[in-house]
Formats: sequence, C-alpha cells, structure tokens
Amino acid sequence: MIGDTIAAISTPRGAGGIGIIRLSGPYGLPILKKVFRPKAKGQGDWQPHPRELTLGWVCDGLGVILDEALVVYMPAPHSYTREDVVEIQCHGGSLSLENILQLVLSCGARLALPGEFTQRAFLNGGLDLTQAEAIIDLIEAKTAKEGKIAAQQLAGGLKDKIEAINDGLLDIIAGIEGDIDYPDEGVDTLNRDQMTIDVEKAIKQLDILLAQREQGKIYKEGIRAVIVGRPNVGKSSLMNTLLQEDRAIVTDIAGTTRDTIEEALNINGFRLVLTDTAGIRQEQQADAVERIGIARSREALREAQLILAVIDSAAGLTAADEEILAQCRQAEGKTLVLCNKKDLITEAQMVLLRETVREAYLDASVTFISTLTGDGCDQLGSAIQEIFTKNQVSVPDDAAIISARHQEIILRAKDYLQDSLDAIAGGLPGDFIAVDLQGAWRKLGEITGKTAGQDIIDRVFSRFCLGK
Repeated sequence: MIGDTIAAISTPRGAGGIGIIRLSGPYGLPILKKVFRPKAKGQGDWQPHPRELTLGWVCDGLGVILDEALVVYMPAPHSYTREDVVEIQCHGGSLSLENILQLVLSCGARLALPGEFTQRAFLNGGLDLTQAEAIIDLIEAKTAKEGKIAAQQLAGGLKDKIEAINDGLLDIIAGIEGDIDYPDEGVDTLNRDQMTIDVEKAIKQLDILLAQREQGKIYKEGIRAVIVGRPNVGKSSLMNTLLQEDRAIVTDIAGTTRDTIEEALNINGFRLVLTDTAGIRQEQQADAVERIGIARSREALREAQLILAVIDSAAGLTAADEEILAQCRQAEGKTLVLCNKKDLITEAQMVLLRETVREAYLDASVTFISTLTGDGCDQLGSAIQEIFTKNQVSVPDDAAIISARHQEIILRAKDYLQDSLDAIAGGLPGDFIAVDLQGAWRKLGEITGKTAGQDIIDRVFSRFCLGK
C-alpha cells in the first residue's frame, strides 16, 4: 500500500556488470543510512546530496562488507514514483544482489509487487495509464519501430489526443447544463447544429485512431507469416536464409520437414513471426507422420497474416503449385509468391513465369529469389513492406497507436456519441443528450486512467515485471 517502503531488484537476474536495488517510500533514506558507509573520510553523520552518486560500501548489521556500491537518493516529488527513491548500484552478481535485497528488507522495507513502482508513479500523478502501458511496450519492443511507437506513447502522444477529445466533449456538456440550469421559459436554446458539428468532429478523431490501429499493430505485435509450398521447393532453405542460421534441416529428400517450425526475426522494421511448414501435397502420397505435418501446414495457412508461397522456378508452375496457390487465395492472409532457384533460369523465363502466376492469380505479388546464392533475398523486406502498406492508412512517426484495450473503449465511446447525435437530431431535451456525452467522456477516461476502475488498473500493471 502507499505509505510503506518497497524494494526490489530492478535489473535482470544473472551475472552482469551492474545490478540495481531500488527502494521507494518514506523509509528509503533511513534504510540507506543503516546499510551504506561512504568511502569519503570525515563525513560523520552522512547526508546524501539529492540526485548525486556516492561511492562506498554496503554493510550488514555487524559491519561486514557485502559489496562496493554507488548509491543515489532522489527525494519526493522529483523521482519516478513521486516518492523518496533510493537506488543501490552494486556489482551484478546474483548472490550480491540477493544479499543486499534481503538486508534492506530486514531493515523495514517490503518486497515490491510486479509493476508496483510504476503503479505508484501512476497513483501519485507522475504518469497516466497510457504512459504506464507504453513503459512495458518499450521494455518488450523487438524492433526499432516498436520502440519508437512506445517512446511516443510514453511522451504522452495518446494521452494528449484523448484529453483533447474529452475537453471538447466537456465543453458541449457544459453548454447543455447551462441551458438546463437557466431555461428561457421553456424555449429550446441549444445550438443543435453546432453540437452536431462538434460531436461529429470527435467521432472523426476517434476514427483516425482506430484506422491507425490496424497498421500500427503490425509494428507492435508483428506479422504472423507462414512459408508454404510443395515438398522440396526450398521452404526450409528460405527460412535458414532469412534467419541467417541453419534452423531447419535441408535435404534433397521430399518430406524432410514433418512439423511446423516457428522463429521471429526483424526485417525492414517489421517483426516477422515466421513459420516453416511441411510440404503440402496429396495426403495419400505421404506417410502417417507427414500427413499430420500437412494438416498443421494447412492450419497455419488459415491463421497467417502473410503467406510466403514458394515455387521452384526451374520447374515452372506445376499443378501441385496451382493447388497450393488456390488454397492461399482462400486464406485471409496476404500472399507473396516467391519463385526460388532464380539462378537456374534466364531473364526471359522469369518474365514468362511472372506473367503466368499473375494471370492465374489476379496480379499476385511475385518476387524471384535464390536461397542458394542469396540473390533477391535482401529485397524481401521491401516486398513485404509494400504488401502491408498498400491501401493502408499512413502512420506518421508521431501517431498515437492504440492497443486492443483502447480499441474496445473507443468503439464503446463511439456508440455513446452516435446515440447523442440521434438525440440531437430527434429534438430530445438537453439532459438526454448530456447523458450520452457523459458516457463517452467516462469511457474515454478509462484509457488515461481518470475514470478507470481498480480492475482495469490491476489488469494493466499485471503485465509488469518485478522491480519496474
């Protein structure tokens, strides 16, 4: 609870150059003075200078040195949690960190819960709920683009947009309440045309956030991609080429890959969750184990956002390839046809094969590669990016990218706003209109945390690790 002092190891467990034990709460400084002895001579009753590092020794109650450390004291409210915060920066060995943590706990601190430091920052007004969520997104970011989006949220990108919309709604509500409090002999003095314009503006702003969600989540959550094709066209070789390691077994024997293999990689700023599948062919041609692999391949195909359909350029477009591409068209994912073994065909053959594929499959995206030489593989990132940005809403660098939680809230807020438009158009009294507008305002407040219940707050902070 707020008022006691919490402590935790704030750096990853295991060996490292530096490890940090963080304390937050009113007893942080008294505990520090109990366990820390500065190296400087003649300091007497040592008092740390705020936000200045001091070198010394961490000692137990008997004066036994546990480790050499740098310590820093950050008094409230100028700290992360807006409480008194102490950090002990010692060597990063697990034993040293655990010994010091147990020492400060024995001096009156309590072990922090996961995310409790950030939760205190939120409860003390240091950040809002969108910024708290951005912190965990920043920690978990796998690509530079993900990190950039999270940093923008941490700087208040989404908070500012939601608060601007809610301020506009409050202005409308205030005008309605003024009309209710001071009626002009029962005459409707509401400017319904202006209210309609203002509410429609709010809906449009929410629609922009929703539109950016679909493109933004590609960067935040990654793209589920699956490699499909008939046996022995180079699917596993493609995966190994993209990963730059021998992750999948490659042989000349058809049916070598019996199960799906999943790995993640960063390609052109996209996080690609890549699945290599067993070669798809007529199941009567496969043994029992391979048939299970083929069934899993088809399941992965149905669930994929991106399908990398590999064909053998030297063999041309076979009947088996056509059947697989037909399955790709029935799946919901976007398909990129990769013609492997381009080193075995001429330019004229490439032109002919490209036209054949596009004629049969409605101008499909076609790229020629060679997993043997690597030719064309470095262009895959651009080809994937083109597929996922075509006909999509442009996402500027300062865009506020919403999460699934935010999306659900915005959709509900839009329902309230649409109800208010219906009430305005239907000539209903102002208090009816205000109820719907207040519903939208309260709903949007759940995004920043102003109107969020404890269950929502607990759910957000449950994602955090210990020490953050």
